[in-house]
Amino acid sequence: MESVPLNVAYYWTCKTCARRNFALPDVMEVDEDEREEAYRFLHDIEDWQGLPDDWGDFEVYGIPKHVVCEKCAARFETIDYLDDE
Repeated sequence: MESVPLNVAYYWTCKTCARRNFALPDVMEVDEDEREEAYRFLHDIEDWQGLPDDWGDFEVYGIPKHVVCEKCAARFETIDYLDDE
């Protein structure tokens, strides 16, 4: 059997028509130091340890601010439960 990589996606249910929808994450614009810090945290790599050659492909994702239902086109703001603001 052939394998494929899984990618991050969010699912949500439309409050208007009850359709289940999927949304891709937003790629966050962060400086290289923040991106490196996130990579090290996710992969449990200490500051003194080197990074793999392909770490430059790493992207930081966030939830989309708005979503649109594919069936009825209703638009909603999203709730970020991790947002401290």
